[in-house]
Amino acid sequence: MSMSYIRAAQARGAVVRPYTDVQDVVMEGEKVVGVLIDTGQIACSTVIDACGVWAALLSERVGFALPMAPVRSHYWITEPSTSYGGEHPVTILPDVAAYTRPEVGGLVLGLQEPCSATFNARDLPNDPAAFSPTQGEEHWDILANAYEGLAQFFPAIETAQFSSYISGLSSYTPDGAIILGPVPGVTGFHAAAGACGSGITLSGGMGDVIADLVLQQEPAFDISRFKSDRFGQVDPFSEPFRKRCAMVRASKSRNIS
Repeated sequence: MSMSYIRAAQARGAVVRPYTDVQDVVMEGEKVVGVLIDTGQIACSTVIDACGVWAALLSERVGFALPMAPVRSHYWITEPSTSYGGEHPVTILPDVAAYTRPEVGGLVLGLQEPCSATFNARDLPNDPAAFSPTQGEEHWDILANAYEGLAQFFPAIETAQFSSYISGLSSYTPDGAIILGPVPGVTGFHAAAGACGSGITLSGGMGDVIADLVLQQEPAFDISRFKSDRFGQVDPFSEPFRKRCAMVRASKSRNIS
């Protein structure tokens, strides 16, 4: 998905600079005038913060740390099977806080544990490959403990062969809604963050809104509920705030229903 967006942008004249470290946002008063990268400064009047779990770190450079936290998401993948594989819709199972989706002839099974692991964004490395949110283990016990409940909806789970465990980080907010639009007190700095595990699904709409804002046009829909300052004064790096975000992930499938 990301590469498709990049190719489309390049076809329309965008210049893409991968592996470029943005070290700071350059300001004149309360206005963005550039970004400082590892090789110098790039002049610009607009910065769009779409940095995923690192987004609060960039916005902190302009004096407003976005209210979101890195929360662990994980799922398990079965080997291909004619019993439950093949093409079918994504299913949400709120009664057992789980979801499934097809995966190359098999099945992805995701679980929202009662209190997901969270991380301080300041402790994350710049290179995602240098960090593992598994915290040193693969959590097969979480899947095993959920078997009884899952069997109500997925009877074949007792015989399913699970081949892979995948974990990663998603950006969550305390209300499970995205952060979209300008940050307070800064001209030219916009956020597109806190997608709560739905970034791919929401990316088209978020991008469309950001384009309208940058062009100083009215967005096609009301984005007031996605304001970055809707939680008031918070410390997004603190443990109490991160726990609030973890609880949102725990109830995600129930909220979707």
